[in-house]
Amino acid sequence: MEESRQIMSAWERFVSRGGGRVAGVRRTVAESWERSIGRIGVDWQRAPSATAGELLRARQQTPLTQRVAEPVMREAERFLSATGSIMLLTDAQGHVLYSQGDDRTRDLAEDINLQPGGMWSEANIGTNAIGTALVDQAPVQIHSVEHFCAEIKKWSCAATIIRHPLDGDVVGAVDISGRASTFHPQALALAVAAASRIEGGLARLINDNHSAVMRRYLDHSRRRAEHVLLVDREGRLIYAGERARQLLAGDDRPYPKVAEIGALEPREWLQALPETLGRIRVEPIEEDERLIGAVIETDVAGARGPARPLHVETEPATRLYGRSETFNRCIDKAYKLARSDVPVLIEGETGVGKELFARAIHAYSDRHGAGYVPINAAALPRDLIESELFGYEPGTFTGASSGGRKGKIEQADGGVLGLDEIGEMPLDMQPTLLRVLEDGVVYRLGSGTPRQVSVRVLSMTNRDLRSEVAAGRFRADLYYRLSVARLKVPPLRERAEDIEPLVARFAAAFYAAEGRAPPVIDAEVYAILRGHDWPGNVRELRNVVESMLLMAEGDRVTPKVLPEEVLDPARPRLSMAAGNRSLRDSEYEAVAEAVTAAGGNMAEAARRLGIARSTLYRKVKAFGLD
Repeated sequence: MEESRQIMSAWERFVSRGGGRVAGVRRTVAESWERSIGRIGVDWQRAPSATAGELLRARQQTPLTQRVAEPVMREAERFLSATGSIMLLTDAQGHVLYSQGDDRTRDLAEDINLQPGGMWSEANIGTNAIGTALVDQAPVQIHSVEHFCAEIKKWSCAATIIRHPLDGDVVGAVDISGRASTFHPQALALAVAAASRIEGGLARLINDNHSAVMRRYLDHSRRRAEHVLLVDREGRLIYAGERARQLLAGDDRPYPKVAEIGALEPREWLQALPETLGRIRVEPIEEDERLIGAVIETDVAGARGPARPLHVETEPATRLYGRSETFNRCIDKAYKLARSDVPVLIEGETGVGKELFARAIHAYSDRHGAGYVPINAAALPRDLIESELFGYEPGTFTGASSGGRKGKIEQADGGVLGLDEIGEMPLDMQPTLLRVLEDGVVYRLGSGTPRQVSVRVLSMTNRDLRSEVAAGRFRADLYYRLSVARLKVPPLRERAEDIEPLVARFAAAFYAAEGRAPPVIDAEVYAILRGHDWPGNVRELRNVVESMLLMAEGDRVTPKVLPEEVLDPARPRLSMAAGNRSLRDSEYEAVAEAVTAAGGNMAEAARRLGIARSTLYRKVKAFGLD
């Protein structure tokens, strides 16, 4: 208490004389006060807010960090609730992107704008743990009176930075904040631990994405390797052919940034790439509807051509494969539905291939010459849904594209709109979507001009929408509009006879890039695979096949290379005795088990896990269980 009075007196003297030497205050705090004086008002009561455009760009530039950080922050919920604290994730500029923790404290934090959209750099609100940690690039704890602004002195906070695993650049910060009177002394230790786990998860995710980019390129490209650059979603170089490398102006760092494309749409990538690359062609690489990188082909004859997606297969229907009667009946029905133009609701558990059926219906329909535009209702932040679906006019918000932007519905004009996870669309947005589907008219944000569109809608869900309608969580009128026809995709456990041919196809594709035949798979392996429950369905089967082929020795695949959860499905899913198992492994098993036990009902699975539905959907997508 006495120490706080001394610091408060030192602050009052410092402010009254407009700066100067400070005695009795930690060096970190004194230096931050010096940076704050003269540009921050001591009577400022709250941090400023980012504009909608600034927040949009901040989120677009940090998708991997957010994807990794949110489950880590969810796991701290018990500590945060017990200590009346909140945990926040920011970008490298101090924009708050996400918050988690005690509800009452979150409500109080709104008074000082310590919430998503708040700008907590030192340049915006003076001395605070987030801003000061970003300046010092070190863990920082700021106690109540050590803050620069008087109103913020009611709070205490602890923060540390998050570094990019490839080049060490600061990509954000983790902060724990609470009222000064109840702030926990271990908050800084928890923030440091959370940041460390986020950095580890980010490294694994980036490695997975880089491997996927390379695999996609090797599997599906016939370009001259010496003229090719492969970059990830952030524009970092993954691979450079000998001649293409010569165009990078002598940058010999392990993962140099070829261009700042993190917040750009693929159509904007050509303009962002350096002119030193000369005449080029850019083909974005997609996986699970996410952009994960691009192939840049140099020494291309003619002008720079338009960017277009490098799809894994040009014919989606060729990926619908099975011998079972139930699955082939489903394929036959899909072909019949392709000949009509009615909306179709495609239902099925995570990982059964609903998206493949949607693309196949598009490919065999009269609309195949126009685009298939996918959108995942669960993956969109609440404040971006309208602009993503309906588009916006120039100047609608700060940071908006100068030419405006078409929404997904306009992009699908003449073609097909693939609405994945439709059951997650916010209830208050559903009437607007229904109006567009009924009237065929779109109004962009910021515009009163109607735009006529002709769109066929194929919706996908792993939930029982009829039950959601009965529970009041989904509008009946929208449900009936979307489900003129329904297609139920069977789970893999109901088509065990398809496992062997699917394994053969996955194995052949795995070795195709190496130009050699796959090894022989023992009959015992097939017997074990047929007996597995497959909570992740075909997606899980493909992952298991790739895993066992990587571990196989010689020219035979035996049961010993199968993952533990396949060899012993009855083992406890959440046992922590195996110290060498990663948190990701445990999470994967818990999520898969909960979804299966809930019969694909994501609301029930989320209740079993004790997490929000939106968090569960993110985990399902991250683990490839969709």
